Amino acid sequence: MPLLPPRCPRVLVVPLSPCRPRAGGDAAPCRAAGSPFRVPVQDVVDPSKVKCSGPGLGPSVRARLPQTFTVDCSAAGLAPLEVTLLGPTGLAEPVEVRDNGDGTHKVTYTPATDGPYTVAVKYADQEVPRSPFKIKVLPAHDASKVRASGPGLSASGIPASLPVEFTIDARNAGEGLLTVQILVSPTACLVPPRGALSCGGPPGIPR
Repeated sequence: MPLLPPRCPRVLVVPLSPCRPRAGGDAAPCRAAGSPFRVPVQDVVDPSKVKCSGPGLGPSVRARLPQTFTVDCSAAGLAPLEVTLLGPTGLAEPVEVRDNGDGTHKVTYTPATDGPYTVAVKYADQEVPRSPFKIKVLPAHDASKVRASGPGLSASGIPASLPVEFTIDARNAGEGLLTVQILVSPTACLVPPRGALSCGGPPGIPR
C-alpha cells in the first residue's frame, strides 16, 4: 500500500454483503452505487493556536509613527484572517495585512493620535488568544523621556577654553526635532588660562 502524505485523507471501506462470485469461486469486483465518491476535505482550523507578537502590540506605541506586529497562523490551519484597529473615538483606522507566505502575516498600522486603541484579531471569524488587544498610544514625542549626561554637564564646573562633551539620549522620547542651546549667566566667573579671575563678562574675555 503506497504511503500517503500526512495531510491526505484515508478512507476504510467495509463491505456489508459479498459480491457475486466468479466461475472460479473468487468474488467478482463490485462497485457501490454512486462510486467513486467525492468527499470535500478541509484543514482542521483552531484559532486558539494563532500567536500575535511584536512592538505594535507593546507599551511603546507612538502616534503618527508606523507600527508593526506579526500574526502566526502556521499551526492553526487555513482560514480568513481579519484585523481591525479602533481609535480613541471608536472609529476604525486603516490596517495593512501582508501574507508572508509561510503561515505568518505582517500587520502594519499608523495611529492617527495618542490615546486608547483596540486591535481585534479574528481567525475563522473567532477571536484569537488575548484579542482584542488594548494599547495605550503615546504622543509622538515626550521630552520628559530625554536624558542628558556626561562631563560637559558636571555640577562641579568645567574648565574654560577647553572642549567638553555630553550625551543626549532620546531613544525613549519618540520622534522630534532636537535643539541644544547653551546659555551663559551674566554673573558667571571664569578662570582663563592666565589664572586671572573674571566675573560678569562674556566667555573667555577677561574684564
